[in-house]
Amino acid sequence: MLIYLIISLILAVLPLVVRTERMTNIIATLFFLVQVAGIALVVALGRVDGVMLSVFRADNMALLFHALMTVVLGFSLIHSSSYLKEERVTTQSYKTYYTLLMLLAVAITCVYYSDNIAMTWVFLEATTICSAGIIYHREFKQSLEATWKYVFVCSTGIAMAYLGIMLLATVANHGALDYASLKEAIVAGDPLYLKVAFLLMVVGYSCKMEIFPLYTVGIDANYAAPAPASAFISTALVNAGFVSIMRIYTLYAHSDVFVWARHVLILIGILSLAVGAMFLRRAN
Repeated sequence: MLIYLIISLILAVLPLVVRTERMTNIIATLFFLVQVAGIALVVALGRVDGVMLSVFRADNMALLFHALMTVVLGFSLIHSSSYLKEERVTTQSYKTYYTLLMLLAVAITCVYYSDNIAMTWVFLEATTICSAGIIYHREFKQSLEATWKYVFVCSTGIAMAYLGIMLLATVANHGALDYASLKEAIVAGDPLYLKVAFLLMVVGYSCKMEIFPLYTVGIDANYAAPAPASAFISTALVNAGFVSIMRIYTLYAHSDVFVWARHVLILIGILSLAVGAMFLRRAN
C-alpha cells in the first residue's frame, strides 16, 4: 500500500512540472495503470482482509469500489482531454485539472481502504480540497459561487462528523479507533452517546453521499465542474460517502441501538427520495 501511495502521489503531481499536454496525458495513463495494478496485486498476493500500514484494510467492499472507481476514472481521464481541448484552456490550467483529478482519486481510494474511523475523516476532508479546485476550474462567477457553497456545506458536514467521532471515541479501548476495536468496544457504550454520535456522523457524511439533509452540496457543484470531473465526483466520491456511512452502520450491528440506527437510515432514505421527487417535478 505504501508503494502504491508513493507512486500514485508522484504521478498525480508530476503534470505540474512537465511542459506539454501530451506528457500530461501520458502521466494520466500511467496513473490509471497503477490503479489497475494495485487492485490486481492485492488479489494476486492474497492480501484481501489484510491490514496494511496499520491504517488500511483491503476488504471486499474496498476492492469492489476501488475497481468501480478505476473504471469511471479511465473514462473521465479520456473524455477530459477532448473536453478541455474544446474549451481551449491554457496548458497550465490543463495540467492543474489533471493533477487535482488524480489527487482526488488517491484520496477517495484511501477512504475506501481506511480501517480507522479518524483517518476516514481525514481522507474525506482531503477530497473536499481536491473537489473544490476542480469545481472552480472554469473560473467564472457561477463556479466561484459553487465552490464556496461546496466548501461551506462540506466543512459543516465534516465538522459534525468530527464531533460524532469524538463522542464515539469515549467508548474506545485505550483510544483505538480502528473499526475492529470499535466494534467490540461499542457494545458497552452509553446508548445516548451512541445515538448522538451516529446522527452526527451520518448527517455529516451525507454531504459526500449527497443524501438528505446535506444533499444540496452537489447541485451547483455538478453544474460548475467540467462534465468528466462531475461524472467522477458523482460516482466515486458519492461511493466514498456510502462506504464511510456503511462502515459506521456495521459498527452498530451488535449494539443495543442497532435497530434505532437502521430506522434512522430508512428515514433518511425516504426523505432523500422525497426531495429528489420534488426536484424532478420542477425539472423542465
